[in-house]
Amino acid sequence: MFEDAGMQKNADIGKLKSLVDHIHAATPLNPKEFTEYVDYFSNRYFNPDGSQTYTLDGLKFRTNPTDQAEKAEIEAVLFKQVQSPDMVLKALLIILYRFRNNLFHGEKQMVNIEGQITNFIVANHILKMMLEKMKHLGMFN
Repeated sequence: MFEDAGMQKNADIGKLKSLVDHIHAATPLNPKEFTEYVDYFSNRYFNPDGSQTYTLDGLKFRTNPTDQAEKAEIEAVLFKQVQSPDMVLKALLIILYRFRNNLFHGEKQMVNIEGQITNFIVANHILKMMLEKMKHLGMFN
Protein backbone atom coordinates (compact mmCIF):
# COMPACT_ATOMS: atom_id res chain seq x y z
CA MET A 1 0.00 0.00 0.00
CA PHE A 2 2.78 2.42 0.94
CA GLU A 3 4.88 1.53 -2.08
CA ASP A 4 1.85 1.72 -4.36
CA ALA A 5 0.61 5.16 -3.27
CA GLY A 6 3.84 6.82 -2.21
CA MET A 7 6.37 5.28 -4.57
CA GLN A 8 4.31 4.58 -7.70
CA LYS A 9 5.05 0.86 -7.21
CA ASN A 10 8.80 1.41 -7.57
CA ALA A 11 10.48 2.48 -4.35
CA ASP A 12 13.86 4.11 -4.23
CA ILE A 13 15.62 6.38 -1.79
CA GLY A 14 15.13 9.49 -3.92
CA LYS A 15 11.36 8.92 -3.95
CA LEU A 16 11.34 8.30 -0.19
CA LYS A 17 13.13 11.60 0.42
CA SER A 18 10.81 13.46 -1.97
CA LEU A 19 7.76 12.02 -0.22
CA VAL A 20 9.06 13.20 3.15
CA ASP A 21 9.75 16.66 1.69
CA HIS A 22 6.19 16.78 0.31
CA ILE A 23 4.63 15.74 3.62
CA HIS A 24 6.83 18.09 5.65
CA ALA A 25 6.02 21.05 3.37
CA ALA A 26 2.27 20.41 3.63
CA THR A 27 2.14 19.62 7.35
CA PRO A 28 5.32 20.25 9.34
CA LEU A 29 6.53 17.11 11.07
CA ASN A 30 6.81 16.90 14.83
CA PRO A 31 10.22 15.56 15.93
CA LYS A 32 8.72 13.99 19.07
CA GLU A 33 6.71 11.51 17.02
CA PHE A 34 9.95 9.80 15.93
CA THR A 35 11.81 9.64 19.26
CA GLU A 36 10.96 6.05 20.15
CA TYR A 37 11.98 4.82 16.69
CA VAL A 38 15.25 6.73 16.71
CA ASP A 39 15.97 5.33 20.18
CA TYR A 40 15.16 1.80 19.03
CA PHE A 41 17.46 1.92 16.01
CA SER A 42 20.16 3.78 17.92
CA ASN A 43 20.22 1.02 20.52
CA ARG A 44 20.14 -1.61 17.80
CA TYR A 45 23.04 -0.24 15.78
CA PHE A 46 25.28 1.32 18.44
CA ASN A 47 26.64 0.28 21.82
CA PRO A 48 26.32 2.69 24.76
CA ASP A 49 29.94 3.79 24.21
CA GLY A 50 29.07 4.82 20.64
CA SER A 51 30.84 1.94 18.94
CA GLN A 52 28.99 0.29 16.07
CA THR A 53 27.37 -3.08 16.59
CA TYR A 54 27.54 -5.71 13.88
CA THR A 55 23.97 -4.99 12.80
CA LEU A 56 24.56 -1.65 11.04
CA ASP A 57 26.66 -3.55 8.53
CA GLY A 58 23.65 -5.81 8.08
CA LEU A 59 21.97 -2.96 6.19
CA LYS A 60 24.42 -3.79 3.38
CA PHE A 61 25.62 -0.32 2.41
CA ARG A 62 27.88 -0.56 -0.61
CA THR A 63 31.14 1.36 -0.85
CA ASN A 64 29.90 3.85 -3.45
CA PRO A 65 29.61 7.53 -2.41
CA THR A 66 25.79 7.57 -2.49
CA ASP A 67 25.42 4.60 -0.13
CA GLN A 68 28.11 5.95 2.17
CA ALA A 69 26.35 9.33 2.30
CA GLU A 70 23.09 7.58 3.25
CA LYS A 71 24.90 5.63 5.96
CA ALA A 72 26.39 8.88 7.30
CA GLU A 73 22.91 10.48 7.35
CA ILE A 74 21.56 7.55 9.36
CA GLU A 75 24.47 7.64 11.80
CA ALA A 76 24.03 11.41 12.33
CA VAL A 77 20.35 10.91 13.14
CA LEU A 78 20.96 7.90 15.41
CA PHE A 79 23.69 9.78 17.29
CA LYS A 80 21.21 12.71 17.54
CA GLN A 81 23.63 15.05 15.79
CA VAL A 82 20.82 15.80 13.32
CA GLN A 83 17.35 16.26 14.76
CA SER A 84 15.34 18.06 12.10
CA PRO A 85 12.17 15.99 11.74
CA ASP A 86 12.38 15.66 7.96
CA MET A 87 15.96 14.35 8.13
CA VAL A 88 15.01 11.99 10.96
CA LEU A 89 12.09 10.57 9.00
CA LYS A 90 14.25 10.18 5.90
CA ALA A 91 16.83 8.22 7.90
CA LEU A 92 14.15 5.96 9.38
CA LEU A 93 12.70 5.27 5.94
CA ILE A 94 16.14 4.49 4.51
CA ILE A 95 16.56 1.90 7.27
CA LEU A 96 13.17 0.37 6.39
CA TYR A 97 14.05 0.42 2.70
CA ARG A 98 17.24 -1.50 3.49
CA PHE A 99 15.25 -4.03 5.56
CA ARG A 100 12.85 -4.47 2.66
CA ASN A 101 15.58 -4.95 0.09
CA ASN A 102 17.56 -7.34 2.27
CA LEU A 103 14.45 -9.40 2.99
CA PHE A 104 13.05 -9.54 -0.54
CA HIS A 105 16.34 -9.84 -2.37
CA GLY A 106 17.73 -12.65 -0.28
CA GLU A 107 20.05 -10.96 2.21
CA LYS A 108 18.06 -12.19 5.24
CA GLN A 109 18.02 -15.90 5.90
CA MET A 110 14.75 -17.53 6.93
CA VAL A 111 16.60 -19.31 9.72
CA ASN A 112 17.20 -15.89 11.36
CA ILE A 113 13.73 -14.45 10.69
CA GLU A 114 12.70 -14.82 14.36
CA GLY A 115 15.35 -12.25 15.25
CA GLN A 116 13.65 -9.75 12.94
CA ILE A 117 10.24 -9.67 14.63
CA THR A 118 10.87 -6.47 16.59
CA ASN A 119 12.23 -4.85 13.43
CA PHE A 120 8.99 -5.75 11.62
CA ILE A 121 6.88 -4.35 14.45
CA VAL A 122 8.80 -1.06 14.48
CA ALA A 123 8.77 -0.88 10.68
CA ASN A 124 5.01 -1.38 10.61
CA HIS A 125 4.49 1.42 13.14
CA ILE A 126 6.55 3.79 11.00
CA LEU A 127 4.75 2.73 7.81
CA LYS A 128 1.36 3.13 9.51
CA MET A 129 2.33 6.65 10.55
CA MET A 130 3.37 7.41 6.96
CA LEU A 131 0.12 6.02 5.55
CA GLU A 132 -1.88 8.18 7.96
CA LYS A 133 0.07 11.29 6.89
CA MET A 134 -0.43 10.39 3.23
CA LYS A 135 -4.17 9.82 3.78
CA HIS A 136 -4.45 13.18 5.53
CA LEU A 137 -2.92 14.79 2.42
CA GLY A 138 -5.33 12.97 0.08
CA MET A 139 -2.68 10.85 -1.55
CA PHE A 140 -4.93 7.78 -1.90
CA ASN A 141 -7.41 7.36 -4.76
